[in-house]
Amino acid sequence: MNPEITIQQLAKTGSREDFLVRVVGPGETDYTFKLSVTDTASAIWDTADLSDAVRSIVEALVHSHGTAREFPEAYWFDSSNSGESVQTTVNRIHTDGEPPFLHPAIRDKYANLVGAETLGKIEAIDTTCANKFGHPLFRSLDDAFEYTEAADDLSASPTDNANFLYRVCVLSVIIDHLDVAVSASAQSGSLNKFDEWQQNTLSGALSAAVETFRMLKKLRKQYPIHEHYALSASGVRTLRNEVVTATGYFALRQGEPEHNWHQVIAKFNGALDDILGGIQ
Repeated sequence: MNPEITIQQLAKTGSREDFLVRVVGPGETDYTFKLSVTDTASAIWDTADLSDAVRSIVEALVHSHGTAREFPEAYWFDSSNSGESVQTTVNRIHTDGEPPFLHPAIRDKYANLVGAETLGKIEAIDTTCANKFGHPLFRSLDDAFEYTEAADDLSASPTDNANFLYRVCVLSVIIDHLDVAVSASAQSGSLNKFDEWQQNTLSGALSAAVETFRMLKKLRKQYPIHEHYALSASGVRTLRNEVVTATGYFALRQGEPEHNWHQVIAKFNGALDDILGGIQ
Protein backbone atom coordinates (compact mmCIF):
# COMPACT_ATOMS: atom_id res chain seq x y z
CA MET A 1 0.00 0.00 0.00
CA ASN A 2 1.42 3.36 -1.04
CA PRO A 3 1.32 6.27 1.42
CA GLU A 4 -0.97 9.22 0.82
CA ILE A 5 1.04 12.34 0.04
CA THR A 6 -0.36 15.87 0.32
CA ILE A 7 1.66 18.97 -0.55
CA GLN A 8 0.77 22.49 0.57
CA GLN A 9 2.57 25.47 -0.94
CA LEU A 10 3.46 28.06 1.72
CA ALA A 11 3.90 31.81 1.45
CA LYS A 12 7.01 32.70 -0.55
CA THR A 13 10.12 33.37 1.53
CA GLY A 14 13.03 35.29 0.04
CA SER A 15 14.23 33.77 -3.22
CA ARG A 16 12.64 30.36 -2.77
CA GLU A 17 9.34 28.50 -2.66
CA ASP A 18 8.47 26.49 0.45
CA PHE A 19 6.15 23.50 0.68
CA LEU A 20 4.73 21.54 3.60
CA VAL A 21 4.52 17.83 2.86
CA ARG A 22 2.42 15.29 4.76
CA VAL A 23 2.91 11.56 4.33
CA VAL A 24 0.18 9.32 5.77
CA GLY A 25 0.23 5.51 5.83
CA PRO A 26 0.57 2.71 5.49
CA GLY A 27 -0.90 1.89 8.84
CA GLU A 28 -0.93 4.67 11.43
CA THR A 29 2.21 6.45 10.24
CA ASP A 30 1.77 10.21 9.79
CA TYR A 31 4.77 12.41 9.00
CA THR A 32 5.30 16.01 7.93
CA PHE A 33 8.34 17.78 6.58
CA LYS A 34 9.20 21.01 4.79
CA LEU A 35 10.71 21.22 1.30
CA SER A 36 12.28 24.33 -0.25
CA VAL A 37 13.20 25.05 -3.87
CA THR A 38 15.25 28.14 -4.68
CA ASP A 39 14.25 30.34 -7.59
CA THR A 40 17.56 29.54 -9.26
CA ALA A 41 16.90 25.80 -9.19
CA SER A 42 13.37 26.33 -10.45
CA ALA A 43 14.66 28.46 -13.33
CA ILE A 44 17.25 25.82 -14.28
CA TRP A 45 14.59 23.13 -14.31
CA ASP A 46 12.45 25.35 -16.58
CA THR A 47 9.32 23.45 -15.60
CA ALA A 48 5.88 24.71 -16.56
CA ASP A 49 4.41 23.83 -13.18
CA LEU A 50 6.61 23.81 -10.10
CA SER A 51 3.97 21.95 -8.10
CA ASP A 52 4.25 18.98 -10.50
CA ALA A 53 8.03 19.07 -10.18
CA VAL A 54 7.81 19.13 -6.39
CA ARG A 55 5.43 16.17 -6.38
CA SER A 56 7.89 14.11 -8.47
CA ILE A 57 10.70 15.05 -6.09
CA VAL A 58 8.64 14.30 -2.99
CA GLU A 59 7.63 10.89 -4.33
CA ALA A 60 11.31 10.11 -4.95
CA LEU A 61 12.24 11.22 -1.42
CA VAL A 62 9.48 9.13 0.12
CA HIS A 63 10.53 6.10 -1.91
CA SER A 64 14.19 6.60 -0.93
CA HIS A 65 13.54 7.23 2.75
CA GLY A 66 10.68 4.80 3.32
CA THR A 67 7.91 5.20 5.86
CA ALA A 68 9.25 2.99 8.67
CA ARG A 69 10.90 5.98 10.36
CA GLU A 70 10.26 9.69 10.73
CA PHE A 71 11.45 12.01 8.01
CA PRO A 72 14.03 14.78 8.58
CA GLU A 73 12.48 18.17 9.29
CA ALA A 74 13.34 19.76 5.95
CA TYR A 75 14.83 19.24 2.51
CA TRP A 76 16.49 21.86 0.31
CA PHE A 77 16.99 22.07 -3.47
CA ASP A 78 19.21 24.69 -5.10
CA SER A 79 21.47 24.96 -8.13
CA SER A 80 24.37 23.39 -6.25
CA ASN A 81 22.82 20.08 -5.25
CA SER A 82 20.18 19.65 -7.97
CA GLY A 83 20.35 18.45 -11.56
CA GLU A 84 19.72 20.39 -14.76
CA SER A 85 16.17 19.04 -14.89
CA VAL A 86 13.54 17.67 -12.56
CA GLN A 87 14.13 14.14 -13.86
CA THR A 88 17.89 14.40 -13.36
CA THR A 89 17.26 15.58 -9.79
CA VAL A 90 14.87 12.67 -9.19
CA ASN A 91 17.50 10.29 -10.57
CA ARG A 92 20.06 11.74 -8.14
CA ILE A 93 17.72 11.06 -5.24
CA HIS A 94 17.34 7.45 -6.33
CA THR A 95 21.12 7.12 -6.76
CA ASP A 96 22.50 9.12 -3.82
CA GLY A 97 19.58 9.02 -1.40
CA GLU A 98 18.39 11.97 0.65
CA PRO A 99 21.61 13.22 2.37
CA PRO A 100 22.65 15.68 -0.40
CA PHE A 101 19.19 17.25 -0.21
CA LEU A 102 18.82 17.69 3.54
CA HIS A 103 18.32 21.31 4.55
CA PRO A 104 21.82 22.65 5.38
CA ALA A 105 20.60 23.91 8.74
CA ILE A 106 19.83 20.37 9.93
CA ARG A 107 22.61 18.40 8.25
CA ASP A 108 24.71 18.35 11.41
CA LYS A 109 22.06 16.10 12.99
CA TYR A 110 22.74 13.46 10.36
CA ALA A 111 26.43 14.02 9.57
CA ASN A 112 29.20 15.79 11.44
CA LEU A 113 29.31 18.82 9.15
CA VAL A 114 30.52 21.95 10.89
CA GLY A 115 29.26 24.18 8.07
CA ALA A 116 25.74 22.83 8.48
CA GLU A 117 26.09 23.47 12.21
CA THR A 118 26.94 27.10 11.48
CA LEU A 119 23.90 27.65 9.28
CA GLY A 120 21.71 25.85 11.81
CA LYS A 121 22.87 28.21 14.55
CA ILE A 122 22.05 31.22 12.35
CA GLU A 123 18.52 29.94 11.77
CA ALA A 124 18.04 29.35 15.51
CA ILE A 125 19.26 32.88 16.25
CA ASP A 126 16.92 34.39 13.66
CA THR A 127 13.93 32.49 15.03
CA THR A 128 14.70 33.46 18.62
CA CYS A 129 15.37 37.09 17.74
CA ALA A 130 12.18 37.34 15.69
CA ASN A 131 10.12 35.88 18.54
CA LYS A 132 11.64 38.23 21.12
CA PHE A 133 12.20 41.46 19.19
CA GLY A 134 9.93 41.11 16.18
CA HIS A 135 12.71 40.84 13.59
CA PRO A 136 15.48 38.36 12.70
CA LEU A 137 19.11 39.19 13.42
CA PHE A 138 20.30 38.51 9.86
CA ARG A 139 18.73 39.50 6.58
CA SER A 140 18.17 36.62 4.18
CA LEU A 141 21.33 34.89 2.97
CA ASP A 142 19.57 33.79 -0.22
CA ASP A 143 21.37 36.54 -2.20
CA ALA A 144 24.77 35.58 -0.78
CA PHE A 145 25.22 31.93 -1.73
CA GLU A 146 23.55 28.60 -2.30
CA TYR A 147 23.04 27.04 1.13
CA THR A 148 24.21 23.57 0.21
CA GLU A 149 27.37 24.90 -1.42
CA ALA A 150 28.19 27.09 1.59
CA ALA A 151 27.55 24.23 4.02
CA ASP A 152 29.89 21.96 2.06
CA ASP A 153 32.58 24.65 1.75
CA LEU A 154 32.51 25.51 5.44
CA SER A 155 32.67 21.83 6.35
CA ALA A 156 35.63 20.94 4.14
CA SER A 157 39.13 21.49 5.52
CA PRO A 158 41.24 23.82 3.35
CA THR A 159 44.47 22.48 1.91
CA ASP A 160 46.17 25.83 1.38
CA ASN A 161 45.95 29.44 2.52
CA ALA A 162 43.91 30.53 -0.50
CA ASN A 163 41.13 28.08 0.36
CA PHE A 164 41.39 29.06 4.02
CA LEU A 165 40.91 32.72 3.13
CA TYR A 166 38.01 31.80 0.84
CA ARG A 167 36.21 30.28 3.82
CA VAL A 168 37.00 33.36 5.90
CA CYS A 169 35.32 35.41 3.18
CA VAL A 170 32.17 33.25 3.41
CA LEU A 171 31.95 34.01 7.14
CA SER A 172 32.58 37.68 6.40
CA VAL A 173 29.60 37.70 4.05
CA ILE A 174 27.43 36.27 6.84
CA ILE A 175 28.57 39.08 9.16
CA ASP A 176 27.70 41.60 6.45
CA HIS A 177 24.11 40.32 6.62
CA LEU A 178 23.58 41.42 10.22
CA ASP A 179 20.39 43.46 10.04
CA VAL A 180 19.68 45.21 13.34
CA ALA A 181 20.14 48.84 14.40
CA VAL A 182 18.89 51.29 17.00
CA SER A 183 16.48 54.00 15.88
CA ALA A 184 18.13 56.99 14.21
CA SER A 185 21.53 55.31 14.37
CA ALA A 186 24.42 57.30 12.93
CA GLN A 187 26.58 54.19 12.60
CA SER A 188 27.65 52.84 9.23
CA GLY A 189 28.32 49.19 8.50
CA SER A 190 26.26 46.20 9.62
CA LEU A 191 28.71 45.15 12.34
CA ASN A 192 28.92 48.63 13.89
CA LYS A 193 25.13 48.86 13.87
CA PHE A 194 24.88 45.43 15.46
CA ASP A 195 27.34 46.45 18.18
CA GLU A 196 25.36 49.61 18.92
CA TRP A 197 22.11 47.60 18.98
CA GLN A 198 23.46 44.99 21.39
CA GLN A 199 24.92 47.70 23.65
CA ASN A 200 21.56 49.47 23.83
CA THR A 201 19.30 46.42 23.83
CA LEU A 202 21.33 43.84 25.75
CA SER A 203 23.69 46.03 27.82
CA GLY A 204 26.75 44.81 25.95
CA ALA A 205 26.12 41.11 26.63
CA LEU A 206 27.25 40.22 23.10
CA SER A 207 30.51 42.21 23.13
CA ALA A 208 32.66 39.06 23.01
CA ALA A 209 30.82 37.90 19.89
CA VAL A 210 31.27 41.34 18.33
CA GLU A 211 35.01 41.09 19.02
CA THR A 212 35.18 37.72 17.23
CA PHE A 213 33.35 39.18 14.26
CA ARG A 214 35.66 42.20 14.15
CA MET A 215 38.74 39.98 14.27
CA LEU A 216 37.40 37.87 11.43
CA LYS A 217 36.89 41.01 9.34
CA LYS A 218 40.49 41.98 10.11
CA LEU A 219 41.70 38.55 9.08
CA ARG A 220 40.13 39.13 5.69
CA LYS A 221 42.33 42.18 5.11
CA GLN A 222 45.14 40.37 3.31
CA TYR A 223 46.15 39.11 -0.09
CA PRO A 224 44.39 38.58 -2.44
CA ILE A 225 41.40 40.48 -1.04
CA HIS A 226 43.28 43.51 0.27
CA GLU A 227 46.83 44.82 0.46
CA HIS A 228 48.84 42.32 2.46
CA TYR A 229 51.49 44.72 3.72
CA ALA A 230 51.83 48.25 5.07
CA LEU A 231 54.67 50.55 4.07
CA SER A 232 56.29 52.90 6.58
CA ALA A 233 57.38 56.42 5.68
CA SER A 234 60.89 55.06 5.13
CA GLY A 235 59.62 52.35 2.80
CA VAL A 236 59.89 49.43 5.21
CA ARG A 237 57.29 46.75 4.40
CA THR A 238 55.54 45.00 7.29
CA LEU A 239 52.51 42.73 7.56
CA ARG A 240 49.32 44.72 8.08
CA ASN A 241 48.58 45.31 11.75
CA GLU A 242 45.00 44.06 11.37
CA VAL A 243 46.24 40.70 10.12
CA VAL A 244 48.84 40.44 12.89
CA THR A 245 46.22 41.17 15.56
CA ALA A 246 43.67 38.73 14.11
CA THR A 247 46.30 36.01 13.66
CA GLY A 248 47.13 36.22 17.35
CA TYR A 249 43.48 36.32 18.38
CA PHE A 250 42.67 33.09 16.54
CA ALA A 251 46.04 31.49 17.43
CA LEU A 252 46.81 30.73 13.79
CA ARG A 253 49.96 28.93 12.67
CA GLN A 254 52.02 29.59 9.56
CA GLY A 255 51.49 26.98 6.84
CA GLU A 256 48.74 25.04 8.66
CA PRO A 257 45.46 25.92 6.88
CA GLU A 258 43.50 23.00 8.36
CA HIS A 259 44.42 23.95 11.92
CA ASN A 260 43.76 27.61 11.19
CA TRP A 261 40.30 26.92 9.76
CA HIS A 262 39.41 24.84 12.81
CA GLN A 263 40.43 27.76 15.02
CA VAL A 264 38.37 30.28 13.07
CA ILE A 265 35.18 28.25 12.58
CA ALA A 266 35.23 27.13 16.23
CA LYS A 267 35.49 30.76 17.37
CA PHE A 268 32.79 31.82 14.93
CA ASN A 269 30.37 29.11 16.02
CA GLY A 270 31.15 29.95 19.64
CA ALA A 271 30.22 33.57 18.94
CA LEU A 272 26.91 32.40 17.44
CA ASP A 273 26.27 30.35 20.59
CA ASP A 274 26.95 33.46 22.69
CA ILE A 275 24.51 35.47 20.60
CA LEU A 276 21.78 32.85 20.92
CA GLY A 277 22.31 32.67 24.69
CA GLY A 278 22.35 36.43 24.98
CA ILE A 279 19.04 37.02 23.20
CA GLN A 280 17.12 34.16 24.77
